[in-house]
Amino acid sequence: MKPRVVSEILRNLSEAARLTDAAAADTRHAMAERQLGAVRNVVVFGKRVLGLLHELGSADPGFADLFAQNRLAMTEDPKIQRFDLLAVEMLRERSPQLNVTHLAIPSAGTKFGSRPPNARVFFSGDRLGGSGWELVMGDGSIEKHYLTLPTDFLPESFKLSAAAGPDSVQELCDEFVSHLREMIRNARQYFE
Repeated sequence: MKPRVVSEILRNLSEAARLTDAAAADTRHAMAERQLGAVRNVVVFGKRVLGLLHELGSADPGFADLFAQNRLAMTEDPKIQRFDLLAVEMLRERSPQLNVTHLAIPSAGTKFGSRPPNARVFFSGDRLGGSGWELVMGDGSIEKHYLTLPTDFLPESFKLSAAAGPDSVQELCDEFVSHLREMIRNARQYFE
């Protein structure tokens, strides 16, 4: 693989990892609506991390073997198996909500904190009933970064916990992110 392509993928990987880490921290927010937005962000940006790692593996057989070993260890973890069920539910198509508003004014979304890097537009009341930012990713694609989702968005078989204890959604997210961090560390060591 050409060094320029590897460095571009690694840069995009860093961006996706930063978003995933921030989302994992936000799963402990005091408001359940904020926690749910963060859980979905862990799923979406974590899957982006996996896609970028796979892309690195597609072009380098040595890294492909390392990635396959890491991925196998990940899929054998019972918490990751449960996280995968959560991910499927979080990404499942739902009946669309109405009243989508896109706000491009500078003050939009300020009640949620500062505007994230690469934010394109703030949205409110999208098809999932959530609010957040549309982000322009390093590859030019647009991804939604949710700040809130309705509390009924979480599948019934999963629970949020203020203490983030065993079997909580937060614990599942932490385990997923921990595996991702190890895979990213391996990728950086391999390619740098």
